[in-house]
Order: sequence, then C-alpha cells, then structure tokens
Amino acid sequence: MKLFLNVLLIALLFASHVTSNKLELSSDTGAVFDKNWMLGVWIGKGYKCGLFSRSIDEDINVTYEGGEFVATKINGDACVNSGIVTFRGSLSNEYDTNGRYKCVITLGNAFRPQSSHNSNCNVVPIDENNFKVVNWNLTFTRKGPRVPLELPKPVVTPPPVVTPPPTVISPPPTVISPPPVIAPPTPAPVRIYPHNFFLGFWIGDGYRCNTTSPTKEDVHISYGDNEWSAVKVHGDDCVNKGKVTFKVTLQPDWRPDSRRIPCILTLGSPSKPQSSSTDKCYIDIVDDNKFILKDWGITFVRGRLPTPGLIYPYEYFLGGWIGKGYTCSNVEGMMTQEVEINYNEGTFIATKIQGDDCVNEGQVSFSGVLQERFEYCKIHKTYHIPCSIFFGTPTNPHSALSITCRVEILDVDTFRIPQWNLLFRRKGCFTMPKELEKENEALGGF
Repeated sequence: MKLFLNVLLIALLFASHVTSNKLELSSDTGAVFDKNWMLGVWIGKGYKCGLFSRSIDEDINVTYEGGEFVATKINGDACVNSGIVTFRGSLSNEYDTNGRYKCVITLGNAFRPQSSHNSNCNVVPIDENNFKVVNWNLTFTRKGPRVPLELPKPVVTPPPVVTPPPTVISPPPTVISPPPVIAPPTPAPVRIYPHNFFLGFWIGDGYRCNTTSPTKEDVHISYGDNEWSAVKVHGDDCVNKGKVTFKVTLQPDWRPDSRRIPCILTLGSPSKPQSSSTDKCYIDIVDDNKFILKDWGITFVRGRLPTPGLIYPYEYFLGGWIGKGYTCSNVEGMMTQEVEINYNEGTFIATKIQGDDCVNEGQVSFSGVLQERFEYCKIHKTYHIPCSIFFGTPTNPHSALSITCRVEILDVDTFRIPQWNLLFRRKGCFTMPKELEKENEALGGF
C-alpha cells in the first residue's frame, strides 16, 4: 500500500510540472495583419529638412517590388524630393504589432538631396491603420479606407434542376408601396492638405489691368520662414514681372484646408504699378490642382513655367554683378554693391567688391552648390538653387550664416534672392553659346 501511494504522489507532481510549463509558454503575440497590409497611401508626420526646420507632413505611396516594400514620396521636400523612395525593406508574410521589420531610409540635405542611406531603420506596426519608423521619429496614418484582400471564393456545385409540376398561380394583390424616405445630405468633411500644397507654378485666369494686358498669367509660389508668396512670371502694367501678386502669412500650426485662407493682394495701375495692397483677399481650395481668389474672380490651376527661354549654360553666374537691396544696421535704407562670382569645384562663390560694415569688401556675400544632376551641365530657369548667405553687424561683421536662401534666375542678365530682397544684374554683356541659341529658338526663343 505504501508503494502505491508513493507512485501516485510522483505522478501528481509530474502532471503539475507539465501544466506549469504550458502556462509559461503562453504569451500575447499582438495583432497580426496579412502580407498586403502596408499597400496604399499613408500620411507621414515628423519629416524635417534642415537643422532648425519644423516638422513637415508628407504623403507616401507604398508598393511591393521584387520582394520588398517600397515607400515613395508623393509630396517631398528639399532634402528628399517628390517621387524619391523615402524607405524600403524586405517583405514579410504577415505583420505583427509586436514585431520590428528592418528597412533602409533615404537621407539628404538642401544642397545634396537624397545623397545617402541609413540601415538603422525599423518599421513597427501600431494597428490596422498606423505604423511608425523608429529611430527617426516618423509616424504614418493610412490615407483613406484600406482595400481588403480578395480571397478565392469556394466553388459551389448547383443542385440538380427539378422540374415542378405546372401550377396555376393567381396574380398577387396590388400593393402600393410608400414613397422612399430621402435622407438629408451629409455635409462634406473638411479636408486637410499637405503643408507644401501651394508650392510650384500655377496659371491664374481672371487678371484685369488694361485692354492690352492678358487675363491669364503665370505665377510661381515659394515658401519662406513666416510666409509664402506668389510672384508673377511675366506680369502686366499693374503688377510687373517678378513682383509679388499675393502672399499668405504662415502660423506655427497652420495647414491649408478647404476653408477660406486669408491673404494679402498687391494692387496697382499702369501709372503706379504695385503701389498698394489689400487684406480683403481669401483663398478657397477647390481640389488637389485648383484654388480661387473668389472675391477677385481669379482661378488658379496647377501648371509649369512656359518653355521659351528655360535653358542657360553652366557658366551663367560667372563674372561681375551689381546687387541692389543690401542693408546694414548703421546705414538707413538699401545699398547697391558689386560682387564677383567665381566657381570652385561645382560651387559658385560671390565675393564683395564693394562692402559695408556688416560684410566687408573681399568677404563672401553668398555661395551655392551647382548640382551634378543638371542635365548637360545646364541650369534650368524653373530650378531654384539652394544657397547660403552671410550677414553680421558693424561690431561683429561676417559673423553669421543662413541657409534660408534660394537663387532664382529671372532672365539672361538678372537673378534674385527673394528671401533677402536682393536683385542682381549682370555687369557687362553675356554671349549665349551657339548650341543653346538654337535649342532655345526651337523652344520659342528668348
């Protein structure tokens, strides 16, 4: 009897140990999504470009290519442009909210966009419609409903057809249905657009000045630190070429949406062009490619700069230039100064021939990078060239540097730096190379 009790006790201890092991192995594996979970358009938050820049919202489109998920920017920035892959990684058969999936992220800066990659990148699913890219403070939310994965439908064999005996069916009584109840229309939701929605070229229809002025005019919209402005590409007698036609003041948490956006409109006349402005101006966004200045009857559609006179040689900037708009705290008003521009290994450098107490004679006024991606080493008029500009004070000259600087080519002898109100005209004559003359003639000529 004693032997039987000992055997029974050992069996009970063994069963208890097995049960304990099973409890220790159970764990929460998190939500699991199918292989096609990442496909589609996502809104990314946390993108930045520049050391002190604020966070930018940008749209991406995730596709599957050759065993990888590939995230391509729809709305890019100066560091990684639109249409460029922002990150990519190997596909998984399923995605778990407790998992981390390796990826490679694309990096760059305003001078050399999409110029490097970093493999210290992991995609972490949060739920059905959200994921994050850790190590880079990026979060992504699905844009619109997810298209469900189509599963094969089972094959159903129809039952054999049984022919019923003929039956005399009396016609059913006539039933008059009540009229359908029409539900009131649901108000359209307010749509949020990306921060850089207005960036680029637009065609405005509805301008009015005099009988000889066109009603359609091209404008180019660029962003500064505290505002964005629309500059006329050709202009008319009331607001000339290269002048701001309207502008919008940015707020720290501002995003354009389908509600009215206040703006400031420039006004003028043939005798006094761009002589006044008004804040009785509002922008209404219609869709992804259209907005209106409703109170002024002007409609803008997304476009591009007309082709005539787009191409300039690589040596465009070389030589002497007269710059208007320089300022210094000990001088009232704006000054005119001369600079000499030279090239050094793909960089153009503007040195002051005539200086002031803030940036002295012989010191660099500004510089920029001529990027290797220019086709045939030509600078296109539609391209805004990133630059760095030096400034200072009479007691501490040439002591600070700003990268909030873009060079815009206006014509064969004129360029400007709009963020600093500087306009430069060539000192002397410029001869266009023969091969470019023929190419520009084919486009419509200068």
